Amino acid sequence: MSIGESNRVRAQLAAASRRRAARGASRELFESDARQRQVSRQYRAAIARLAKRDRILVLDGGRPVEQVAVEAQKAIRQLAARSAVG
Repeated sequence: MSIGESNRVRAQLAAASRRRAARGASRELFESDARQRQVSRQYRAAIARLAKRDRILVLDGGRPVEQVAVEAQKAIRQLAARSAVG
């Protein structure tokens, strides 16, 4: 992981921690910062393994849901267009 990626992951984990705190509810099993870092590392490792044989699209879930949906739909349309041609 590069320094830029490491900083981005830390920023995302910090934002998630702030959202959880703002919610005001009690913490659930996987909501500690340490557990979130562990889950993040495991997801990145799984994505790296899968990317060797599958197409993987990683979306920034920190953006507004509408932006995430537009990006996902665009990727799906591109994949469908390639499949229709091939």
